[in-house]
Amino acid sequence: MTMLKKIKDVLIEPKKFFQRIQKEKGYKKAFVYFAILSFFSTVIGFLFSIAMIPLYRHILESFALTIPTLQNYGWLAINQVIGYLIGLLGSFVVAGLLYAWILIFGGKAGYEKTYQLFVYSRTPQFLFGWIPAIGLVASIYGLVILIIGTMQLHKINKTKAILMYVIPITIFGLILILFWGLIIFAIAKNPEILQQILLQYK
Repeated sequence: MTMLKKIKDVLIEPKKFFQRIQKEKGYKKAFVYFAILSFFSTVIGFLFSIAMIPLYRHILESFALTIPTLQNYGWLAINQVIGYLIGLLGSFVVAGLLYAWILIFGGKAGYEKTYQLFVYSRTPQFLFGWIPAIGLVASIYGLVILIIGTMQLHKINKTKAILMYVIPITIFGLILILFWGLIIFAIAKNPEILQQILLQYK
């Protein structure tokens, strides 16, 4: 199966894709897939960041502030490379955590299949995650693919597969909203806090 066909099948026919993927052996194909799409996402994200620097600079200048690292393309590139390499190694760690979570809910497949599940379900984020707003839609669709893959590879029923991901994500989202809500409330009540934070970047 070619790279482009995999991408097409994951995005358009995830159920059939994961049914076929059950025959895929080892980590090599999934890792290469991850490495290529992750590289694409890193490069595009880097170019997008550079394109957005004038906007960031304009916003900062409105506060009479500057952040030197935004003007240092070399430093930004180094950060992207480091992030890319960490992401490659981290994929095995994240897949391990995912595997442990799925086992709690009675997953049938092993770590190898879980790694493949993690990698292929990340396809929408790699391709479209760098685009503002659309990146959120890509993340949601990535979750849908993850749920479908969990059902197919780990033989977990639909209801359980949905709840095992949606509930913790919802709880985390509510905590995040509460956290930022408290910060905004604190700043609204004491504007000096924001001024003190911004002054640190002068």
